[in-house]
Amino acid sequence: MIERWGAGLADLIMVDTESVRADGLQHRIVRNQSKLVTVPMGIDLKKFSPSPQGFDTLRQTLGLRPKDFVVGTVARLVSDKGLECFVRMAARILAARSDVRFLIVGDGPLHRDLERLAEALGIRAKMIFTGHRTDVPALMETMDLFVLPTLHEGFGVVFAEAMAMGKATIGSRIGPVAEVVEDGVTGYLVALEDSEQFAQRALELLGDDGKRRAFGEAGRRRVEKLFTEERMCETIERQYRRLLEAKGLLT
Repeated sequence: MIERWGAGLADLIMVDTESVRADGLQHRIVRNQSKLVTVPMGIDLKKFSPSPQGFDTLRQTLGLRPKDFVVGTVARLVSDKGLECFVRMAARILAARSDVRFLIVGDGPLHRDLERLAEALGIRAKMIFTGHRTDVPALMETMDLFVLPTLHEGFGVVFAEAMAMGKATIGSRIGPVAEVVEDGVTGYLVALEDSEQFAQRALELLGDDGKRRAFGEAGRRRVEKLFTEERMCETIERQYRRLLEAKGLLT
């Protein structure tokens, strides 16, 4: 009710995915569909860009061996991010191969619960919980594969950030994520909370360097084409200019 009231006062409502726009129309947040427009989020490609200098020092600091494969994620440690599924996926992967380590970047109220789950599954020694970090691009650089079994997203900006870093990605098959990750091209989409399928897809990519690299390269190109800060700002400016012109305030 509050959203409908606020929408009635607005000349324009910008959302970041077509999925969110469809939800707004379905729930009749707006009466005039033209007031609700999609403006995808933009990524700072100077900040999120593969480094030619490598990441050996950071890997050593994290206690990673040169031969370790790293499956990582970046998220607030809250229930919406599906991180229990990530930990259960890790256990399934480790049952198949022992040369994989798991990196969870971020902090939140579920931190200790996730550590306890890893302990109960006997994989705590294979998991690194970094807590809150400000060097996310560098930490993404250390990853061989980015996975987030998220349950809810408005856009899924962290997937675009990982793709900008040239990483293959695996995410949940939900509307907003599916608009960022191109299934079978830049990564894979998996059914919600299906730790077995997440593990299978991760094992497939960990065992195929060529496909993992091709997905990462395709992901970078997709971000450069669709999800740059410049494109986002240009779209927002164009929408404001359209409104001002319609009101006779811009000639």
